[in-house]
Amino acid sequence: MPLTPTQQAGLRKLGDVMIPGDEVLPSFSACGCAAHVERMLAHMNAGDRDGVTALLTVVRFLPRVVIRALLGAAVRGRRRRIRSVPPAARSISGSRASS
Repeated sequence: MPLTPTQQAGLRKLGDVMIPGDEVLPSFSACGCAAHVERMLAHMNAGDRDGVTALLTVVRFLPRVVIRALLGAAVRGRRRRIRSVPPAARSISGSRASS
């Protein structure tokens, strides 16, 4: 299932917010990673693929500052969930592994 031009633009925009590049490394869009996404989408179930393509469509029209804010909120939320897990359960070598 090929991405539409709008979804491709959303992918490049999201990728460049996450991997902007610098004087040493290229940005997401400059390194050509977007060319491989359709191959990965082919292996996803239909529901997940539809969700990803819908997200890419929406991201295409969001300002970069909003994308950064949403990504930041997602990271902060994940850190809170991890902190709420008891330390023994966070580790692979926690109490379950030794029993």
